[in-house]
Amino acid sequence: MPVSTSDHSPGSSRSRSCAERTTATDVVKAGTVPAGVIGSLNNSITPLVTIASSRCEIYVKPACSKRLNCTLLEEYVFDVEPKRPDIRMINIRIGPRLARAWRVLRTSGARNFTIRVANKVRLMLGAGSAGQRAYAARKAAIDAEFDRKSGVDTGGVQHLYDLTVVGGNAGHGTSHIASDPGEFATALAMLDRDLSVATFVDLGSGKGRALLMAAAYPFRRLIGVEFTAEMHAVATANLAGRPDRDRFELVHGDAAAYEFPDTPLVLFLFNPFDAPVVAAVAERALASWRRNPRPITVLYVNPLQADAWLAAGWRECARDGTYAMFEPA
Repeated sequence: MPVSTSDHSPGSSRSRSCAERTTATDVVKAGTVPAGVIGSLNNSITPLVTIASSRCEIYVKPACSKRLNCTLLEEYVFDVEPKRPDIRMINIRIGPRLARAWRVLRTSGARNFTIRVANKVRLMLGAGSAGQRAYAARKAAIDAEFDRKSGVDTGGVQHLYDLTVVGGNAGHGTSHIASDPGEFATALAMLDRDLSVATFVDLGSGKGRALLMAAAYPFRRLIGVEFTAEMHAVATANLAGRPDRDRFELVHGDAAAYEFPDTPLVLFLFNPFDAPVVAAVAERALASWRRNPRPITVLYVNPLQADAWLAAGWRECARDGTYAMFEPA
């Protein structure tokens, strides 16, 4: 089975034989792609798989410690038998998307699922509504301005099926979109309590933008809980070098299993999870409060799963079109 590789790094024209490629153990190892082709791609790179006629092409982006939006650096092309493409190769890319689509269909219903799919297809084809196009343009401008002023990388949209997720709730997470600074300020303005004794906890903290914005408030501590390895790494890089770095704590873990600190809390969520994870978080947070009664306020922006908090026993104390606020009942 012939294997050809080529390096498309800027300024490079070298190619490597199969033997040379298979000895590059820092890049590949055995286990995921079919035996006899090559070993699996390890966590340092992201495989993007497409099937075209008799060739299975794997496009590879190196993971970045600073930015997730990498440019294409290398392309590896593997010859396969045209009549029997290996389904495992296809599943590297398609499987997680199908699993996610099935979970969305089950939790949101056929009508809402169809609307969401139609909207995504229109956006992919550049035929989204005027409102969608305006939102996308406005968000891109806000992201660029925030990151430029702060010297960080927090913008863009990151899809979980491209990332490495810890725990068993990858299918219940949503694509990462950083918090809008205006919406964040509006939500925080509703807090009528002493923040200097409170810990701010961002559940689904992504690249850390909400933590960076919360640092402008007198919170005692700032904690981010993120279950993707890549975004956790970017958040770590974004906080490196800050003179107040000791004020922050980044937790690489599943929010559904997170143990809340025994301090007054402000819990922040920007629609990071589907209902099952939101329900688990709400139940654990309320159990923490019952063990140790103290001020706990939940700020939930874009509160699509607000009912999960009510069902767990929380009281809704404020709501508008952008956010909902909950406290223990």
